Amino acid sequence: MGRYLVDGEWLTIPSKKLPCGGTAHFDPQSTSYSRRCDTCFAVVGSVGMPRHCHELMKRQSNDTQ
Repeated sequence: MGRYLVDGEWLTIPSKKLPCGGTAHFDPQSTSYSRRCDTCFAVVGSVGMPRHCHELMKRQSNDTQ
């Protein structure tokens, strides 16, 4: 969890554990207010994210439905 200054306001944004074992942290440098994996440094859900991670996230979302 971290505190970030976004558009002039301080926000507390929790980190998110990913199924690949990494942790997604808010990326204040991003223009889209995204989360970045601390293991592979890819933006979560982007085309730059490893295929294995996409598959694990898809499998996890299917398991919770």
